[in-house]
This record gives sequence, structure tokens and C-alpha cells, in this order.
Amino acid sequence: MGTRSAPLNAAAAAARAAGEGLSCLGCPHLGVCMPAQAVPRTGRPVRLVSRRLLLQRREPLLTTGDRFTAVYGVRRGLLKGVLAADVAGGLVTGFFFPGDLAGLDGIARDRHPTGVLAVTDAEVCVIPFDRLEAWASRAPSVQRHLHRLLSREIGRGCMALLPLARLTAAQRVADFLLRFAAAQSHGSGSPSDFVLALTLEEMGSHLGLKMETVSRVLSQLVSQRLIARERRSLRILEFADLDRLARAQSAGPEAR
Repeated sequence: MGTRSAPLNAAAAAARAAGEGLSCLGCPHLGVCMPAQAVPRTGRPVRLVSRRLLLQRREPLLTTGDRFTAVYGVRRGLLKGVLAADVAGGLVTGFFFPGDLAGLDGIARDRHPTGVLAVTDAEVCVIPFDRLEAWASRAPSVQRHLHRLLSREIGRGCMALLPLARLTAAQRVADFLLRFAAAQSHGSGSPSDFVLALTLEEMGSHLGLKMETVSRVLSQLVSQRLIARERRSLRILEFADLDRLARAQSAGPEAR
């Protein structure tokens, strides 16, 4: 497993040493990453998080084959899943935004089939899976939330395969931008302005396209006034038109 940054602060370290863990109280992603029952209205809050980690850009959180012991709630920053022993150069399988849980793919075989790498500086909450599982067994609402998270990951995997199978390069990029924007808002409405923190190479790896093709398509979308782009800052100008482009019928995938 890749090297880890130190716990977030002395209070977190003390809580871990005492076996108490950290509460989700005050977390802006409560209800997305973990259900609201993590902070009951009365009584002591559930302390699922064992510690928090700070990751620097390009620092690995997990590498392929790591033993599965925990899932990781993204508190801030952007992470990517990679399929390779060398996480820095592996095939990009997907992205994890604030509020997402990384590491769920390790449940089936007690090993992580993919690695996870920080695309930007990031902070994650370490949630031991045995602790989460024990809590879910006592609370049906928590169990349903966990099932929804697993279902969402399966759905994301299916959506990620669709562009590779059926869409042209322009459709793949348009579809990706819409999904990327929606993921950052957790379904509350796609933000029109966002930072595309990943590189064109990472984007191409995820979409099965060459970096030059991604650059060309983005330039075309700018010239068509569907998006505006300045370095890594991107604005979707016409959501409806971009969505029509992404959903247009295609005779087959365009050459890479």
C-alpha cells in the first residue's frame, strides 16, 4: 500500500488511541457518504471514522492487491481509480468526489482489484468495514444506505462502459463532462462552472481516447459554444445541447 499522510490533528490521534473514533457531526457530506443516523438527535453520536488522512496530489491511497479492511469517505479533493500495479500510470477506471466512498470494490475478495490515487490534494475519512458492517446489522436504515452505495457503484461502472462501446469521441467527451459536473453536485443539479482537475491524458485513459483527440473535441465544443474553457476552468454553456450531443444515435465508435 502507498505511504499515508499523518492523521489530521492531535485530537483525531487521541480519539483513535482511545478507540472512540471520529463523529460525522458537522460534516457537509452527511447523508451522502454516511446516513444521517450517524448523528442521532439524542444520545452519543456514532463514531464510524477511525481517522482522517491528508493526501498530497499524486499520492496513492490504495494500490492493486491491498488487503480490504476499510472504505474511505472523500471529505475534500478528487481521487481516481486505476487498474494497474503502478497506480501512477494505470488505466483510469473512475473518479471519487467529495461525499463518495472509495474502496467498495474490495468487499468481494477481501483485496482491492484497483488502486486509488489522489488527483488533487485530498482528505479522506477511514471507515473500518467491520465497524460499518456491525452498525448496519443493527440499523436497517443504515443497511439500506450501504446497499444504495453499492448499487450506485455498479451503476457507475455500467455508465463508464457505455462510451467505450457505442459512442463517438465527441459523444464520449460530452457525456463525461455532464457526468463529471453532476457528480460534483451529488445529484442536486449539475454546476455550470467547475474545475476539471484531471489532465487530458487521465480523461483520455478513462474514455478510451488519445489525449490529442480529447483536446480536439474540447476545442470543437468551445467553437460550437457548448462550453467555455480557460485552462482547467470549464463552464457548460448549453446543458440541453450538450446532452443531445451525448445521447445522439451513433452507428459505431469513432476512431481513437
